[in-house]
Amino acid sequence: SDLIPTPSLFTLPNQANRTSSLSTGQSPVPLVNHLPSSQTSSKAGLFERLVGSRKDEKEDKDVRKSEETSIWLDKILPNWDKMKNSKKVQKLVYGGIPSSVRGRVWVKAIANALQITPELHHIFASRVKEVRSKGIGADDAVTSVNNSELIVVDLHRTFPKLRIFQKDGPLSSQLRDVLETYAYYRPDMGYVQGMAYLAAMLLLYMDSFNAFVCMANLLNRPYFLAFFRFDMTLISNYFRAFDVLFEEHLPSLCKYFKEIGITPDLYLVEWLYTLFGRSVPLEIASRIWDCFLLEGEVFMIRTALGILQCCQPIILNKSFDKVIDGLKVLPENIDETELFNSIFTIQIKKSRFAELVGSQQI
Repeated sequence: SDLIPTPSLFTLPNQANRTSSLSTGQSPVPLVNHLPSSQTSSKAGLFERLVGSRKDEKEDKDVRKSEETSIWLDKILPNWDKMKNSKKVQKLVYGGIPSSVRGRVWVKAIANALQITPELHHIFASRVKEVRSKGIGADDAVTSVNNSELIVVDLHRTFPKLRIFQKDGPLSSQLRDVLETYAYYRPDMGYVQGMAYLAAMLLLYMDSFNAFVCMANLLNRPYFLAFFRFDMTLISNYFRAFDVLFEEHLPSLCKYFKEIGITPDLYLVEWLYTLFGRSVPLEIASRIWDCFLLEGEVFMIRTALGILQCCQPIILNKSFDKVIDGLKVLPENIDETELFNSIFTIQIKKSRFAELVGSQQI
């Protein structure tokens, strides 16, 4: 299906004068640090186009983020194994990891259980370039289920508002390289729509090698294996588990959804495949990733319920079609603080979620 975002059909109450987090929030600075050398002279212009001016940010937020950056660099990252499960790290992550260190934290949090080395990556990346030079269709490992064609088509659909992954964009070739290298590395998985958003999000904060390593390790987790391998038994278990938790935490909205025929698969798939990368403003999505990488997949369910709770006052007044279309892409002016406060009110123990899904690997 077409992944091009559609405008949200509803906005949150009392949010009309708020700007999106992409315009005023913490910016994904690292992406401009690994642009092709030919474009380094225009870094400032790209930065302004992506995240806008920071003149209106409060000084206390700048100072706080600067202090937090120092804490991450000087205390936490050098002692990651000892500190990753501490309350201090949890508090900092929940508040949003500074974009200047986000990539380094994500690399640590995702880890490299697959033990992918630069040499191994080079072998697959070189082979992909060799095959690509011969033309699409030259190698079954890369082009199974038309991987290359799908990837090329999906490039322009990935974060279209940023205009950096589309044809001739500064990160277009890197995104294609990561996705095609992965398809060659894991021919049993190949390329599935949704993967582009995962790889693109990683590329915003780290270089191509680390993005590939992180993507490969993320997609090797049971959560992603279920969705990208279309394991309908396990996917159905996730949906049933979500339904139980939905009824427990938001009984009125759950009842309304059932009355108008809205089931979890109609909106959850889009959210969970891309870790909300396609459905919420960039900085909000980045913070969701921060928390997901700390807490695990149960945070994705908390996020889904938090979004529904935040939107509940207006969803209850909308028709089937407007609710579904509105949930695909949330309003750009959604309030970041309000949304995360809503998410954090949803408390779900990992053991409880694992029990509902029927898996001990969560």
